[in-house]
Amino acid sequence: LSAHLGVDRAVSTARTGLGEDRLAAAIPYLQLPALSPAARRAVAKPKALMKDLKRAVVAATGVDTPEDVKLRRVSAGSLVMAALLLFAANALITQLAGLDYEMVWSVIKDAAWVALIVALAVSHLSFVPEATGMKAAVGRPLPMKPLVILQFSSRFIGLAVPSAAGRVAMNSAFLVKLGVTRTVAVVQGAIDGVSGFVVEAVILGLALIFSDASFDLGGDTDWQRILAIVVAVAIIGLLGLALIARVRNVVLPLLKDALGSVTPLLRDPRRTMTLLFSNVLARLMLGATLWLILRAVDVEVTLPVALTVTVATTLLAGLVPIPGGIGVAEAVMTSWLVLVGVPEAEAFAVTVVYRMWTFYLPAFEGFFAMRWLEANDYI
Repeated sequence: LSAHLGVDRAVSTARTGLGEDRLAAAIPYLQLPALSPAARRAVAKPKALMKDLKRAVVAATGVDTPEDVKLRRVSAGSLVMAALLLFAANALITQLAGLDYEMVWSVIKDAAWVALIVALAVSHLSFVPEATGMKAAVGRPLPMKPLVILQFSSRFIGLAVPSAAGRVAMNSAFLVKLGVTRTVAVVQGAIDGVSGFVVEAVILGLALIFSDASFDLGGDTDWQRILAIVVAVAIIGLLGLALIARVRNVVLPLLKDALGSVTPLLRDPRRTMTLLFSNVLARLMLGATLWLILRAVDVEVTLPVALTVTVATTLLAGLVPIPGGIGVAEAVMTSWLVLVGVPEAEAFAVTVVYRMWTFYLPAFEGFFAMRWLEANDYI
């Protein structure tokens, strides 16, 4: 009734039809989870409406505001989240159980703990440029505090799904809550990811050009066959788009929306530079985190080399669709550190600390960050 007739008239009608006692008994249940999805869609701001409705019922019945009954609606989303939590916990426990803690501790126990704490602080500060990068990609005013908290939530989701997909999905849900259309939210959320990939590829490319290190992919992989498969898949996709009307009618509008979202960014040099600078700064801070950890265990490696290792690890581990790159990222980073001259024991210990500082600890914090975003109606 409030959605169609206004709060005052709805409360007056309920008071007449139910009586004050039954109406007062409903007050603890006047909260957002009590509404069905259809009821939420019926109004622009359901959370604000429920607050106004509760306030009006309290005033009409003259009772003291009671404590809310704890309600949580069981939905497909909540069931999926429970499954993701179980999957993430299993993956994390499996990874932690496979660590050689004795070797790690033998290296870390004599480390400079001040440098390790500074590395932890720098790694957490990297979430700020990640937030400003997303803000630049969207191109509209966004609250900064929730944006930073969102970055922690993305790490938590990254425990259960591949990090890029999890981050895009989380960003999209966040933007939709702030009034951005779903299609544009997906595109705008992906822009930041694409720009980050470009920045990482450029950094790694410069390292390959100007570094004296040898980067041999090696192995028995038939790269020509892989390239042929990729080209064949691309051709099949283009033919399907050209010949199948049903596919064309779905894909072309999405491409049009995507182009409409990217074009304003390219036409605004300030937004473009902010986006690129934010991504560069975030990568530099992660490189500095690894450099500080290496210095803490008395390993001499230059900052550019540490930056190259972190970027290469992100790119290569991202190619494997394993949630959070668990296991893969550790193996890749350890291999790169050994490649640049770090002893194997120190390389493994440094990798464990780096991943703990930049992924596992933020993922743990991300669970509480997600709860905060949910409680404040941001996702």
